[in-house]
Amino acid sequence: MKVLHSFPVEKAKRLGVQPDGMMRLDVPYRKKSLMENVSNLIKLDTLNRRMLLRILLKP
Repeated sequence: MKVLHSFPVEKAKRLGVQPDGMMRLDVPYRKKSLMENVSNLIKLDTLNRRMLLRILLKP
């Protein structure tokens, strides 16, 4: 990972590397998507609040 992040941005651009189109590092976008998915699971009774808390608080 260290090698990947030490690669010069300008050189990557010259080689045609594109920005992250999947927004992998866009935390607000990912959080919104996660919250929507969790909400849908709760509505479908696939995941209840107690299960969710147990998952989130698991060491």
